[in-house]
Amino acid sequence: MMPYVLIVDDDPDAQEILADIAQAMGFDTQCAGDGQEALELILAESPLLVLLDLMMPKLDGFGVLARLRANPATREIPVIVVTAYGQVDLLKLPGVTSIVQKGTFSVESLSTLIADTLEARPSF
Repeated sequence: MMPYVLIVDDDPDAQEILADIAQAMGFDTQCAGDGQEALELILAESPLLVLLDLMMPKLDGFGVLARLRANPATREIPVIVVTAYGQVDLLKLPGVTSIVQKGTFSVESLSTLIADTLEARPSF
């Protein structure tokens, strides 16, 4: 499978918007509608980057982050939180590169953030 960007959001419209942005940048994408599905996809094939919503059914974004960071195999995967959840403190989300508020970002700003995040990623 080609390297991909994983979009984790229970809102199909948000999934589509984020997938369109990542695909326009030349990335393959996969989408997960909840945190449990996201973890299954990540363990099957590590993504280049995770765009993660916080408020989801089954397993929320906080739970996904905790599990990713606890596993040595997934600890280094960059995560950008894309959420409608009020003010979130970056310090309370270990291993998160950035937090983007839904409805406030432009295609250009998110594309730049994705590109910058992947450039800063350590090579393995």
